[in-house]
Amino acid sequence: MEQPTDRVRVLHLAAPDGGVLPGYSPGANLQINAGGKWNSYSLTGLGIAPSEYSVGVLDQGRGSRWIHGNLAVGSEVEVRGPENAFAPDLSGRRVFLVAGGIGVTPIVAYARAAVFHGWDLEVVYSHSAPEDAFAAELRELTTTAGGRFTEVGHRDELTAVLTDRLQRQPLGTRAYACGPEGMIDLYRSVAASQGWPDERLHWEHFGVADLPPGSAFEYRVAGDPDVRTRRVEPGVSLLDALLGEGRPAPYLCRQGVCGQCRLEVAASAEDLDHRDHVLDDTEREAGDCILTCVSRGTGNGILEVTLP
Repeated sequence: MEQPTDRVRVLHLAAPDGGVLPGYSPGANLQINAGGKWNSYSLTGLGIAPSEYSVGVLDQGRGSRWIHGNLAVGSEVEVRGPENAFAPDLSGRRVFLVAGGIGVTPIVAYARAAVFHGWDLEVVYSHSAPEDAFAAELRELTTTAGGRFTEVGHRDELTAVLTDRLQRQPLGTRAYACGPEGMIDLYRSVAASQGWPDERLHWEHFGVADLPPGSAFEYRVAGDPDVRTRRVEPGVSLLDALLGEGRPAPYLCRQGVCGQCRLEVAASAEDLDHRDHVLDDTEREAGDCILTCVSRGTGNGILEVTLP
């Protein structure tokens, strides 16, 4: 266990028998049972025949605060995964990485992979002055790869750096970014202004803003012998309602950014309050799917969801 900053703790988790753990690719997440709440954290290691899983945990939110307050060296925790909704395209030979805040954790894994595979590497890391977790490690990895590492501290500086770096990237470069919503919006906007094709631009949101509670709504499960509808109260997600019934509802990030909780739903577009960062406008207008961790019913009609 390490404490690189006042608010970030790095956990190193090993199997009780010390054996090799399941491998993973950069961008993978590990779910940790944090006092009864399952939280998802990005793995920072290389992922090839790992003897431990390493994650960085920012002291915010109920589950993360539980980890900071209750875990110590020798503690045992229950985990699930790894799972990956932000995996790299391994066909490229050059990567441009952008990290914001604690969104740096999957970017560290990407940088490790770049060194291992011999990819050309450039990294931009945006963070506030005291919150520079992994900065030294990223700088060392980038130097090892013969690349360029840049730290920035405020939005105007980040805009200028992204504009300069994105327009200078050689053809064939793939760009990957992880950070808060505002940073991802800026990254996408600057890339679009520089003519970057969508297939070479990748991102993962981290630290999505709190959502309003929304309206109460009702749902039922397709094919269930029990045809009763269930009520979901304001502030309770459809995912939590399904899990509370013991339903096998899939999920990973709980922030509406990975798409793992997507379910088929029978409803009209007016019945759905989409709050995710995954579905496009056409998918939302179709009214046939929902990301249960953040999106919900409007209360205008009954949702009929199909479980896998």
